[in-house]
Amino acid sequence: MASPGGRRVGRRKETGEDREVSESGQPIFRHRPREKEFELAIGDERSIERIARHIEAHIGKIEMVFHELISDLVHIDVYWVKPTPGRDFHTLITTGMSDRPMTVPEGEGTSPYAELMICLPSSWPISREAFKDEENLLADPAPEDAEPVASRI
Repeated sequence: MASPGGRRVGRRKETGEDREVSESGQPIFRHRPREKEFELAIGDERSIERIARHIEAHIGKIEMVFHELISDLVHIDVYWVKPTPGRDFHTLITTGMSDRPMTVPEGEGTSPYAELMICLPSSWPISREAFKDEENLLADPAPEDAEPVASRI
């Protein structure tokens, strides 16, 4: 059965429930607007330290941490590992997302706790000047004497 947006409502084989699905038959998950007010978040120091140790043990030396200044729900920082001769790319890793569980579809067998990591080409400009251009790292410009702060990645 087709729905207003050209999508169809179908029955999931696994559960037998009626759900909105894409043309390929995959379920479509819709998120509702948040009803809660702003909730200031402070990072879990123990978790942050454990993740930082893991980064240094398995990925490389942490060059810099981009700190989120004001956090809603979770405090997310982004760790930067510079390219090396053996790893010719920048690596950016979050800390803080795993402080709270995400909503995961039932039956998916996926952990509700996760961090993100992305590898960028070594030619990708990562510098105070480059951060002023959102095409480079999607960061807010900071005064020359301030620590760089990534607000959107």
